[in-house]
Amino acid sequence: AEWTNTEESWVVKASGYTSDGEITSSTQIITPLSADSFTWRVTDKFIGEELGAERELRMVRRPPKPDLSAK
Repeated sequence: AEWTNTEESWVVKASGYTSDGEITSSTQIITPLSADSFTWRVTDKFIGEELGAERELRMVRRPPKPDLSAK
């Protein structure tokens, strides 16, 4: 994978093979939103000759819930 740092995000160009031997590739864009969150967008996703759908996830770190059983 090739990682490139832009002013706002990281761009990852990745390629590989499926377990069936088909070539895969994608561009992934990781954009920090805060110290505890970022978006992860997948574009230009190919499996063989088939173009996959774009996807975007928002990841948020949350602290664990307090243990109310402790005394």
